Amino acid sequence: MQKSFRKFFSLFWVQFFGAFNDNFFKSFLVLLITYSNLSFLGMKSSTLIAFCGGLFILPFVLFSSFAGILADRYQKIQIVKIVKIVEALVMVLVALGYSFNSLLCLFFALFMLGVHSTFFGPIKYSLIPEYVDDQTLMRANVWVSTGTFLAILLGTITAGLLVSHQLMGVLIFMLNMFSWAGLYFAFKLEPVSLIDREIPLGESQWHMLKKVLKLSMKEKDIFALIIGISWFWLLGSALLTLIPLLAKNVFVGKESVATLFLAIFVLGMGVGPSVFERLSRGRVLSWFIPVSLLLTTLFIFDLALVANKTFAKTFIFSTPFVGASDLTGVSGGVRALIDLFFIAFFGGMYTVPQFTQLQRLADQRVLSRLIAANNIWNSIFMVGISLFLMILFSKGLALSQVIAVVGFLNLLMSLSLVYVYREDFNTFWKF
Repeated sequence: MQKSFRKFFSLFWVQFFGAFNDNFFKSFLVLLITYSNLSFLGMKSSTLIAFCGGLFILPFVLFSSFAGILADRYQKIQIVKIVKIVEALVMVLVALGYSFNSLLCLFFALFMLGVHSTFFGPIKYSLIPEYVDDQTLMRANVWVSTGTFLAILLGTITAGLLVSHQLMGVLIFMLNMFSWAGLYFAFKLEPVSLIDREIPLGESQWHMLKKVLKLSMKEKDIFALIIGISWFWLLGSALLTLIPLLAKNVFVGKESVATLFLAIFVLGMGVGPSVFERLSRGRVLSWFIPVSLLLTTLFIFDLALVANKTFAKTFIFSTPFVGASDLTGVSGGVRALIDLFFIAFFGGMYTVPQFTQLQRLADQRVLSRLIAANNIWNSIFMVGISLFLMILFSKGLALSQVIAVVGFLNLLMSLSLVYVYREDFNTFWKF
């Protein structure tokens, strides 16, 4: 198949609408839990939000190995179509869950959206090299990354606005409409011929999991990239869990403040990759991977200081539940927005070169399985941080202390990557 950037655009829109729906629904559910003070199985709202994060990524641990094998063994486009049909059915389930006030049903829908993403993820990143050439591979990854975070931004803002105005019927309608939009573009994808019918399917889930993880560890350079990408998702998962709590518990903010914080964070994620692609001119600058992570650490520590300093002042001087328009008048409000933007900005710069390098180094015949292995490691890291945050909160740590702990862990990872990429710093002066 002749490669051209034009053939990539249907894949871009499939990814865009899927990411929009995932985050539209997750934001709605998190805001519903946070501001309705819901409980489930004895868990309070702060613990329940961390539980939601773990529930969404649990399918990545359970099914990623099987998803990667399917993607390398069968026609990827047919699998995409099936996955998008499932997404449309899940949106019907969301409508039923909300109509009958069933939190259990909404949690099941969240889990099923995780299943949808589990099976689409390996295909998405393995299709990109099939549609574009090596010279435009970085650009295509930037488009996917920026488009994903733009979808997250729009989904987050839209969910916040609709929840704050109690327009739940509109929210449910939009979830279903965008699932059908993704399905439409899935049927416009051009088939690819790279399949391997010899890959065995009759093995146990545990055996497939071990084989896929072993494949990911076979080459040191590829494994380093996968662990680096997984750390990005650990960090993002932690911060997306903490941001609504920062808005409500520290800044005494309404839903609009939580939405603004999330929007600024996601905006940084979208802008960072685009700036990196222009600065690097399509090159993978390995030395910048640890440098960008170190820069995120500085802003995480500053956010912890803001949360600690603001906590005392906000509760003394603020009227209960300030809106987004009042945030500039609250101690530390603007500084928190700056911190969140640059944490995400350098985080976006950190992840895109690693995905591009993974696609370039990997054998295309096993790329879907490597992406699946990457998703498994991502999931392990994200489940781990969700459990870790739940433990920290259960021990009575203040939010500022929890943010500081996340910053310290990020510092350790940054220094580890400085060691991993130490030889690449020789090319620093050629930047």
